[in-house]
Amino acid sequence: MAKPKPDESFSLFPFLDIMASLIGILVLLITAATLAQIGQNMEDPTDAEAAKKAQERITQYRVIRKRLTADTPEQQRLQELVQQAETARQELEQLQIEAARLEAERTDAQQLQEKLPPLQAEAERLQKLIEEAEPKLKELQKQLAEFRTLLANRKEAGQQEIQIMPSGSGYDLIPTFVECSGNSVVLHDRSEPLRIPIGKLASDAVFLSLLDKVKQTPKGTVVFLVRPDGATTYQVARSIARGRYVTNGKLAVAGQGKLDLSLFQKK
Repeated sequence: MAKPKPDESFSLFPFLDIMASLIGILVLLITAATLAQIGQNMEDPTDAEAAKKAQERITQYRVIRKRLTADTPEQQRLQELVQQAETARQELEQLQIEAARLEAERTDAQQLQEKLPPLQAEAERLQKLIEEAEPKLKELQKQLAEFRTLLANRKEAGQQEIQIMPSGSGYDLIPTFVECSGNSVVLHDRSEPLRIPIGKLASDAVFLSLLDKVKQTPKGTVVFLVRPDGATTYQVARSIARGRYVTNGKLAVAGQGKLDLSLFQKK
């Protein structure tokens, strides 16, 4: 096989060297252009003016800050005055509320003062009526005292024993006493009196037996002792006695005292 000749061989190294050189040149150009642009921006008079104004503002800020720091006592005094003004405002509001309350009370007092004359006139009228009624009241009290005394005397008299005495043409009869009160009768033919309600009287065996016993006794008679409130009871009892043909009579009893039948028991 024949070997190639040296002048006919192909290599990439020279090409790569050229490309690297070109890239390096481009980078240098871009860097130079950028630096130039930066230099131009730094030398722009507009930016320089803005920087100057900014520096002036910074200086003014520092001066104001220094003044504010130096005026701190005056600021504290101003704050105290503000607080005092707020306190005064609150006190003023309280005073206004109190003034409104006092005004309302004054109005109420004025209205009451306006109502006072009619009330005073009414009080005087009532006082006059009381003075006029005092003599009548004393008279009524006197009458009441007399009535109480009379009632006490009557009650005392009513509680006293009432003695039943023989009298009249029937003195020789043999009486059996039946007491007639408001709503009952009391049989006095035994050692312990027996009370019978008026509603049961017509069918009561003891009362009917007493009537039959009196009927069978020669000269026997029933004497009804009628209390002041026993008129109706007497009429019922007498009707039953007449229905059984029993001799009977009546004797009015004054008061509510205990009955004394001792004169008949001794006979």
